Amino acid sequence: MQPPRNYVRLNNKAYSFVRKGSYHYGKGCFALGNIGSYQVFVSGILGSMKFILGSTSQLKITTVRDLIATQLDMAPQVEGMDVPSGVPDTPREAETKQGAVNRAQAIAQAHPEADVYAIGLESGLVNRYGDTYEEAWCCIVHGATQYLGYSSGLMLPRYVTDQMVEQGIEHGPLLRKIREQIGIDNDKDTWGLYTDYQLLRKVSLEEALRNALIQAMASPDSLYNKDVKGETDAD
Repeated sequence: MQPPRNYVRLNNKAYSFVRKGSYHYGKGCFALGNIGSYQVFVSGILGSMKFILGSTSQLKITTVRDLIATQLDMAPQVEGMDVPSGVPDTPREAETKQGAVNRAQAIAQAHPEADVYAIGLESGLVNRYGDTYEEAWCCIVHGATQYLGYSSGLMLPRYVTDQMVEQGIEHGPLLRKIREQIGIDNDKDTWGLYTDYQLLRKVSLEEALRNALIQAMASPDSLYNKDVKGETDAD
């Protein structure tokens, strides 16, 4: 149960103020009463939420911790767990989304606790309009609900795509070869390598995560919390 977004924190609890009838609260969130046209809820969820990432990549762990801290104004409990993605090292097209889903689902199955948010992050390549881009996908699983988000894509340099074709080599091995040629350690920041570190891969991971997190932590007035079926039936 995530707290409504219009909240204040006190003693590690979220005190929320929402318009009457606009929020359906459940386990872990309790109504305290009314103030004018607003209902007041309290939830201990901020102190108990645990985020487990399906990766031990320090870049991904740091990205998750930093973004959640900023978005939710809290010091989150974040840990990484090594799970299989079920897709190639450099996934393509729908494989990237599937890799994120596989990672999150593996975490959710290993940690079915109610306070756990399972996160999968995957980067991969996609072809659009004749060009190849690198993008990231995120999947968050909480309980029986799955939330998905993906990032904008950065077009691969022609130098990289041409070399992949000419040498008949995959993206990952080619980038390792390029790093060796220019004397860079085994840095997996692909976006940094493309752009001379003017734009980092963390940007894409953050965007994908943010786009999924905004649904998982949707505010009470967000359309993500509207019961479309219920409203249609009422009409």
